[in-house]
Amino acid sequence: MAARWNSSYIAERMTLPQRICSPEKICMDWQQRRRPGAGLFNLGNTCYINVILQCLTHTPPLANYLLSHQHSQSCQQRGFCMMCTMEAHVRKVLCSSASAVLPGAVLRDLKFIGEEFEYGRQENAYEFLRCTLKAMHRACLSGRRDLDISSQETTIVQRIFRGFMKSRITCLSCQAVADSYKAFLDVSLDIRFVEYPEYLDLRPYMSDTAGEPLLCSLYAIVVHSGDTCFEGHFLCYTKASNGLWYKMDDESVDNCDIHTVLGQQAYLLFYARAPSVETYKAAMVLSGVGDALGYRAGRWEYCTSGPQIHAELAELGGLAAISLEPPEWPVSDDTVLHLATAEGLATGLEGEPLLQELARRYVAAMGDMEGRKPGPSSILGTSQLRPGEPEGYRIPFNPRGTGCGAAMRSLAIGLRYPHASELPTLIRVSIESGRMTHHHPTGYLGALAVALFGALGARGEPPERWGAELLRVLPLAWDYVEGTGVAVEDNAAAWPFFGEAWHRYLDSRGLLEGRGPPRVPPLPSPAERDTEYLGWALEGWPGRSGHDAPMVALEALLAAGGSWEELCARAVLHGGDSDSTGTIAAGCWGLRAGLASIPPGLHRGLEHRGRLSDAARQLHALAWGGH
Repeated sequence: MAARWNSSYIAERMTLPQRICSPEKICMDWQQRRRPGAGLFNLGNTCYINVILQCLTHTPPLANYLLSHQHSQSCQQRGFCMMCTMEAHVRKVLCSSASAVLPGAVLRDLKFIGEEFEYGRQENAYEFLRCTLKAMHRACLSGRRDLDISSQETTIVQRIFRGFMKSRITCLSCQAVADSYKAFLDVSLDIRFVEYPEYLDLRPYMSDTAGEPLLCSLYAIVVHSGDTCFEGHFLCYTKASNGLWYKMDDESVDNCDIHTVLGQQAYLLFYARAPSVETYKAAMVLSGVGDALGYRAGRWEYCTSGPQIHAELAELGGLAAISLEPPEWPVSDDTVLHLATAEGLATGLEGEPLLQELARRYVAAMGDMEGRKPGPSSILGTSQLRPGEPEGYRIPFNPRGTGCGAAMRSLAIGLRYPHASELPTLIRVSIESGRMTHHHPTGYLGALAVALFGALGARGEPPERWGAELLRVLPLAWDYVEGTGVAVEDNAAAWPFFGEAWHRYLDSRGLLEGRGPPRVPPLPSPAERDTEYLGWALEGWPGRSGHDAPMVALEALLAAGGSWEELCARAVLHGGDSDSTGTIAAGCWGLRAGLASIPPGLHRGLEHRGRLSDAARQLHALAWGGH
């Protein structure tokens, strides 16, 4: 049913808002892995309140926003503010060590949420949800009196929960067509019981039924027992940030599995949209574009002069004039090994079998290196692998294994394990796969960085947060390395450099806390960028190492804004290891912006385009439940 406070139709077309009343980017998945929320005490017929509060608390994009304090830091509303109330409630539920807490502020202000609610009387959970969202929406608009109607519909509440119903009227006489759109925050179905999936494909129900699946993932349900919705009892099931499901029955919180959840007679279902298959395809295809463009059959990868590369680009007629096709524009070892990672992950194997499969594919990939210039650590490392033998995916520590060969092939790991609950698996797979060729912290932590950036990008996290999250994860990575007992002393001695380099970089950009805007220097000329990158480099080759290849890529993403040309100028066309930094930066760009703004010649004839797209589809299905 559409939200009753906003039933306006937008005739012919949807009017664009003049202002956006919420953050530009909304992260659709949990930003941090946390314990499940505390239970809520029932003070007498308050179960209908408890279930809605729990479902909203476990709505990842809403919880992320409320936990950031963005609303309360700028709120000027006097007296009751539903957003401030929810912000305090969510923090108390998710951060409390108590097994159950009292939703006191919500109960105290019940009449402000909805005049029809009376403390101590059983009410309809759906009506409470509707009124709560309405009160939150009003709070977001408090003090904003100069907004047009379309801008008023851009609050965080509207952007998370709103959809549009499209109606089409066709004139039977002249066949003219008129479309109109009606906003809604929920859809009601007049049926007693319906089976519901964990992953729902909305594509068949869209106005445009053609194209890839449009997947939504179940994250909460409300269950009701009793003859009517105004009596009986409400409880709910929610999916916490650790990826596990919990039955929440007032103060009781108990672990359960998805099969239990899907077996309930649900009263309310909460689904969240997953990243599209097209987004994954863009990430994988553009990683190959960044590689082939930065490589230029070895001509640009080994050119130490950014000005010379840009002069040659101008002679070619610019990016839009290039057709990235072999033999002039082959992919390098970066894409071949990235495909080995992606296709290995796409098998669906886990644990030891997955690591053995990756090792086997890395060895096999070395048979396709004619004219692709693999690095010395990749050549040495794959020669030492013994896939199929016990721990045959491990090689000795390599004091020279600091290169970026592990980093440039690891974006697919983040695409496979994008959820915050999967961080331990992402750490394990990125480190183990990374040190199959680059058994040195500077090398394999580059793989961790790029995998993490891929996961954060898939979840919709802005790049301003990525570096701070990397620093947060590094101690967990060390715990894993130490726990394996493999070359611990050698790894410990070489460990500090990577974190210290990233700490310096993030501090210089004002991003140690993961909040923008970043202080990125303009660096308008290729020569200035070469000089800047050289200051981060090992052995005088910018982007060549595991620490600075993802650093150059992140710098380009932060500086480029919405400009593909600027991204290429900074990450793909510079006097360093340009194919590796290009692979990382362009792949991450694909997660954020897709292929729409990319000149078709840069990807239509790309070598291995079909394999990259197929791997993307398979990774998406494994990560988000597509079929």
